[in-house]
Amino acid sequence: MPRRLRAAVIAARGALEGPPQENRTLHDYAVTADPDPRPRLNLVIPTIDPAVAFGGVTTGIELFLRLAQATDAGARVMVDDHGAIADRSVVDGACRRVGLDPAAVEVMWRVADVPEVPVRARDVFVGYNWWTVLNLQSLVAAQAAVAGGRALPYLYICQDFEPAFYPYSSTHLVAWRGMNGFGDWWAIYNSGELARYVAAMGISSAETFVIEPTLSGSLRPLLPDGSERRRRRMLVYGRPGVARNCFPAVVAGLRRWAESYPGAAEWELVSAGAAHKPVALGNGVELRAVGKLSLQDYAAMLRESAVGLSLMASPHPSYPPLEMAHFGLLTVTNDYAFKSMAAAHDNLTALDDIRPASIAAALSTQCAAFERDPAIGTRGRSHRASYLSGEPYPFLGEMAEKLRARWAG
Repeated sequence: MPRRLRAAVIAARGALEGPPQENRTLHDYAVTADPDPRPRLNLVIPTIDPAVAFGGVTTGIELFLRLAQATDAGARVMVDDHGAIADRSVVDGACRRVGLDPAAVEVMWRVADVPEVPVRARDVFVGYNWWTVLNLQSLVAAQAAVAGGRALPYLYICQDFEPAFYPYSSTHLVAWRGMNGFGDWWAIYNSGELARYVAAMGISSAETFVIEPTLSGSLRPLLPDGSERRRRRMLVYGRPGVARNCFPAVVAGLRRWAESYPGAAEWELVSAGAAHKPVALGNGVELRAVGKLSLQDYAAMLRESAVGLSLMASPHPSYPPLEMAHFGLLTVTNDYAFKSMAAAHDNLTALDDIRPASIAAALSTQCAAFERDPAIGTRGRSHRASYLSGEPYPFLGEMAEKLRARWAG
């Protein structure tokens, strides 16, 4: 491009991007005193819209509800997204799964730029991501004021290293401030790998708890029993709108595989996770998207597929490759920092290089292995005992006891 035209395009792109994330999401609260003496947990979460309720949202909500059960505290979900659709079905479904009456859980929708929030002396706030943590800072201060200066901790359900979602910028630094915590705070990290990475970044909290990835209770009854007839289908975790899922690298690797693998045209390629247009890969091979599947449809897809591909640029292990491997798919994924995915299951191949040739070679190896022995994935064994334990939150009793002690004090 000529220099002037290039500068104009860059300027137009910047104008279309709008203000930075922190300008759109950080806000104040108007606080009123609530004299109710009972303890209450408050989850501050950007949205509970079913259309975007992927694994992280359901994990956050279910952990929050189970903690409310364990402490016998009240429960309030505060939706932080201005103008969110008033659909609480995700919360109600989670209530039923954990055995809570949905009517016992209050949902507060944000209806103003500066929402008015009643705060009790024994309110404990739970942040879901970096900007909800920064937003609840004023609520924590208000709680201490209502309690005569006796501040309670806030909790942070941290499911990834969030500053890395942004390039070096104001947003990156503000996200770092949220993740670095303030005052008396307790961290709940979604995997030991993530906890070790955050500690290596010099971030520490008053209390640290770890959720180790476990297979969803809804998927566990649908695990294969060896009688499945798998076809030449490759299941891809495809989310073009989420940069850390590396969709450009996925497509580039698949194109190289379609060019180089004999019989590639005999394979069906399916992308699950988010809707997108079909992607032509060459030699008559196409990646077809099925979008976000129900758990039942997802399990059926897993049980009938042979090879999986799921990338994640993050210290978090990511759920899709673990699910694929445990359902018998020969799965290609990647490593990162403290994450060593191949150690989790026989069916996992973890790359330290996601350039097209590396992805294509790994997929070719897995496809050839399946063609030689269609039962090979079924014989694969898990080496992550906690994944099939059925108890994702073994620390709940300890955390509940510590919270009750703080409420009593």
